[in-house]
Amino acid sequence: MIKMKATTKMDMSGLRRFEKRLQQLVKTQVEAGFYDDPHYSGMTTAQLMNIHEFGYGNNPQRNVMLTSSLSFKYELPRLIKNVYRSIVVAGKMPETALKVVGQKYVESIQFTIDAGTFSNPVVSVSIKTVSSLKSFRQIAIFAFCV
Repeated sequence: MIKMKATTKMDMSGLRRFEKRLQQLVKTQVEAGFYDDPHYSGMTTAQLMNIHEFGYGNNPQRNVMLTSSLSFKYELPRLIKNVYRSIVVAGKMPETALKVVGQKYVESIQFTIDAGTFSNPVVSVSIKTVSSLKSFRQIAIFAFCV
């Protein structure tokens, strides 16, 4: 019978770095929405979008954020894979990849507003007024401010 004794050493530094970055990732959130900047109507952009999202007075509900999140959920798994890939393969910090996720969500919101792909995209204002406005965002803001 042959007895053998062996010692192996493993470099666990890569795994430790990955674990550290995952811990940072857990503490991080991606948020997208509208800033609370002033609007010419006297309200803020966030207040206007809140009114469009939930409705107010004679203005019907226009679920912009819900529609945006539903359309974005199909792209999200691919983006999450890219976040993990950038951490594992490229060894990057998660913030860079998460900024891409946030930007893509902002683009989804922008598309939903510009394309009018949400409930009640029709606004009852005069044809002359509508023709002078460039996008649904302006029409929706105008419809509230009238």
